[in-house]
Amino acid sequence: MKKEIFAICDPDKEYAENFAGYMIQRKMVPFDITAFTSTRTLLEFGDGRKIDLLLISPEMLTREVRELSFGTLVLLTDGDSCPGEEEYPCVNKYQSCPEVIRRTMEHYNGEDKKGERSSTVKKKAEILGVYSPVNRCGKTVFALSLAQILGRTVRSLYINLESYSGFESLFGRKFERTVTDLLYYSGQEEGQNGSSLVRRAAGIIEKAGRFDFIPPASLPWDIRGASLQEICTLLTSLAEDSEYECLILDIGSEVEDVLRVLEKCTRIYMPVASDRISLAKMAQFETAAESWANEDIMSRVVKVKPPCAIPEGSGQAFVEQLEYGESGLYVKRLLER
Repeated sequence: MKKEIFAICDPDKEYAENFAGYMIQRKMVPFDITAFTSTRTLLEFGDGRKIDLLLISPEMLTREVRELSFGTLVLLTDGDSCPGEEEYPCVNKYQSCPEVIRRTMEHYNGEDKKGERSSTVKKKAEILGVYSPVNRCGKTVFALSLAQILGRTVRSLYINLESYSGFESLFGRKFERTVTDLLYYSGQEEGQNGSSLVRRAAGIIEKAGRFDFIPPASLPWDIRGASLQEICTLLTSLAEDSEYECLILDIGSEVEDVLRVLEKCTRIYMPVASDRISLAKMAQFETAAESWANEDIMSRVVKVKPPCAIPEGSGQAFVEQLEYGESGLYVKRLLER
């Protein structure tokens, strides 16, 4: 897939290189990332080449730079505005990298044409669903451990579709943007090239240990109100247009048309329990799947019995236990079969 060019130009060498390094390491946007610390090298690079997105310090915005061929220009400023340069949008450089990326992408539209995709198509990411009709079965810890273990060998993205995730407490951080924002954008994406939605995701996706994740919804009705079309559009865009090789989808029972969402999954891990009530719920789910006339879903189900132990602590301590705790050991053995 041909990538667009994203150039960062700032006289602070450490800032420019660290910012570009962050984006290159994450590989979460469909861009070739290049950093510049002088207008001379930027002009040499841009001679005869279009720069799709240029993020540049105002003091480096010379007349020659303005004459370059670029799609979108965003000023990288020391504050929230840049007097005298109202022609271009600006982004405060003294924010977290994800926030700078998110605000930059808000101003970038790209050149995606309706219904058009690249002639060189990347391999579609595998979608692994984790779902259970049974409550308190270790589903979320299993899904997170799966993402952490798979993240050792493939680029993995965890997506939580539950009404209540508790992630701000578990990960010890606040999330300004969540999957709710992406579900909203996906509702506007029908018939469009999915890479624009992937670019929006770039400023929302967070990192934890060996995997990336989209912060879950903070309000329960955001998931309950999400349409099947919004969810499927988001999954399709991420699977086909992002750099991820594997999507781990943690699905709550509140999701609308859960069976149709499960249809998108190449494999479905289903935590189960052996008590009478859990077995009854599982039997009811299997009957519902059969009556829905899609036996293929059950053929993709892998029933699992993960340990009930929940990792202690929060933040990095919590993430490390996803790999080295009981759940992580269980997932490792499961994947080795």
